[in-house]
Amino acid sequence: MQRILLCLDDSPAADAVVLRAEALRAALHGSLIPFRAIALPYEHQTAADILRREPREVIECWRREALEAVEELVAYLPLSVREPAQVAIGRPWEAICQAGRDLAVDLIIVGAHRYHGLDRVLGTTSAKVVDHADRCVYVVR
Repeated sequence: MQRILLCLDDSPAADAVVLRAEALRAALHGSLIPFRAIALPYEHQTAADILRREPREVIECWRREALEAVEELVAYLPLSVREPAQVAIGRPWEAICQAGRDLAVDLIIVGAHRYHGLDRVLGTTSAKVVDHADRCVYVVR
């Protein structure tokens, strides 16, 4: 395996996912592509912030914030083992599966979270990625 899509969110478990991904990457002698999917509406903006801006400006702001957050999570990894970080806007599980195809990765790494309320009925992002991805998926608990 050469290319690994490292899917990160803003959960407290993200650091652990990065550590596990780096260990797996080293064992496989591959490269990591840090990735974050932004679901709409984006939880980090208030309604007042959104109403004062043009739609393109809002989306670009979200994209920039997400990219900065992902790059901060992987900043300690050498540049030689990671490719440029990627951000996509959409349903996270769909964006992850699409990025896997578009970037021609060999493996997708996602973090698992504990079930909460509707997750038991609707399913989690990691479960949907496992169900719908057309390539190998590694779930970090």
